[in-house]
Amino acid sequence: MMKAFFPISALIAMAVTSLCVSSCSTPPPAPEPTFTTSEKKKPKITIHNNSSRKIVVGVEGREKRFIPVPARSSRVVYLKSGVYKYAAAAHNTRTISGYKSFAPNRSYTWNFGVN
Repeated sequence: MMKAFFPISALIAMAVTSLCVSSCSTPPPAPEPTFTTSEKKKPKITIHNNSSRKIVVGVEGREKRFIPVPARSSRVVYLKSGVYKYAAAAHNTRTISGYKSFAPNRSYTWNFGVN
């Protein structure tokens, strides 16, 4: 009976030792982050002021901004995608307002002619 006890106790000792060694070993490396080429970019909006007066375009949606645009010139802005309420005004003119939707990875041209 003593002979059978020794091999079993040796196996148990080896199993306990291997558990201790494996639990004390360094963890496996973390997986590398993956990047996709379909990263969403903010829409590019070119605002043209075709009038002889400076205008201010106000937008309110995912961002709130007031964008001054000099007379007969343009400005390029980048906004977060989404639906925006807008208003464009110049001194002594009626305000133009409405809603505009901008999608990611797109370019827009916005023309204003306030006189």
